[in-house]
Amino acid sequence: GMFVRALARVGLEGTARHHALTSAAGRVRAKTGHLAAVNGLAGTVQSRHHGRIAFDFIVNDPRADANVVTEEEDRALDALSDF
Repeated sequence: GMFVRALARVGLEGTARHHALTSAAGRVRAKTGHLAAVNGLAGTVQSRHHGRIAFDFIVNDPRADANVVTEEEDRALDALSDF
């Protein structure tokens, strides 16, 4: 509802615009969060067969490459959207 519509469309808006989704394009809304050594993304993805799925990804590791984390989040969101 209203809460979900208030979240950025991943790959299109806000700080979430830097994501490169394929099958999940246009079907993910989320809020990003970044602190030193912490990368987060939380929201919902509209799946093909099972409705809206909530997710929360948090990586708390100073060795983590933020670009790799974003790529893996995108892969996971594309997989969830095909569910």
